[in-house]
Parts: sequence; structure tokens; C-alpha cells
Amino acid sequence: NRAVNTNNSQELEYLYSRGYTYQDLEFLKNYLGLDEHNNIVFACTKESFILRLLKPWHDKNGKELRYKSSPRLEKTRHYCYLLDTVNQENVIKNNYNIFIFEGVFDTITFRILCKNNCLAFASGGADSNHDLIANKINDITSTLNHKVNVFILFDNDKTGEYNATLLAELFNKNYINVYKDMSKFLFKNSKDISDEFKINREELQERINCLINKIS
Repeated sequence: NRAVNTNNSQELEYLYSRGYTYQDLEFLKNYLGLDEHNNIVFACTKESFILRLLKPWHDKNGKELRYKSSPRLEKTRHYCYLLDTVNQENVIKNNYNIFIFEGVFDTITFRILCKNNCLAFASGGADSNHDLIANKINDITSTLNHKVNVFILFDNDKTGEYNATLLAELFNKNYINVYKDMSKFLFKNSKDISDEFKINREELQERINCLINKIS
């Protein structure tokens, strides 16, 4: 929890530059950790294909790095960020609603806006994760007696729309209602929820509240 309870002004300054307040950081506590080089990372990405650094660092050539390849893990599989939070109990607890983002920062931003009262995770931006995501959610929803709403809130650009369409096609529509075009409403003219959060938090909060109220 160093990035929350920290005396390092540079670490806090980076988080503040993304639009977070000190109070927001309380929602990050369970998701942050340190790598072997003492860089702050999202702990929930430890077993992902890509390890997400909290604050960018630079290599010996001065290139900014925000991601690192995860170490090869024996006898484990690589997970999507926070995908393990998707289980039958949590689906029911969260009113049969699941939110999927591309990036872990986007997921955390949404969780902050929902005060962590939501079931959200990130694909990591890799279409190779799509089968893993769809298979798990299809398996869970097939055991429920209520249809599940899946909101694919990928980036508001052509690549995001394309990948959202690819993922949407993998869900079993007998058990799942899929919404893949909500990004245009929620993020308006921004690329993703993190950008919208930074420049227009108040209105974004209202849109998120409106969505949550409608589906609760």
C-alpha cells in the first residue's frame, strides 16, 4: 500500500495527475504491490500476460515504459486482470451485471466511481484473452436462473469497437445480454473512461450513476 500511505511526493503526484484524489486512493489499496525492482505495480496483474506499472519508469535509453512482460509462472495460467473476482456469488451480489474494460487503470477508475460496489475487470487489451473471458462467463451464467448483463466498455476508438464486437460474439446470448456500444455514451469525446475521469469527472459520475440506477 505504499502508493496510498506514502511519503514519496512523486508517486502521489503521478496519481493526482490522473485525476485521483487522496480519498480515491483508498479504493486502490487491495490492487497495488511492488515488483522485484521496487516499482509499484497493480498486484492484480501479477499473473497476467502484462504486468502493469502504476507509475511509468524509463529504460537506459530514456524510453517511457508502462508495462512489463510478466515472468513465466510454473504450474499456473495467466489470468486477465481481476478475472478471478468473476464467480457465481459475485455475479448475484452485483445484480447480475459485469463490466469489462481494456486497461487496468480504466477498471480501477470505474471501481472508484462505483465505490467498489461493482463487478469489473480488464482484458488487458489482448484479444488472446477473449476466449478465456467468454468461456468463464458463459460457464457461470449457464448455472444461473437469471440473465446476466455484460457491458463491454472498451476504448472509444475503432480498435476498441472492433475488439468489443469480437468479444461480444463469443457470449452465449441464451444467458447473457451484451452491451458493447455504451462507451460512446459514457466517455463522450474521450478515448476511455480514465481520460474522461481526468477532464470531466463530475459529468462522468452522473452518467455512471444513471447507468447503475437503471440496471439495479
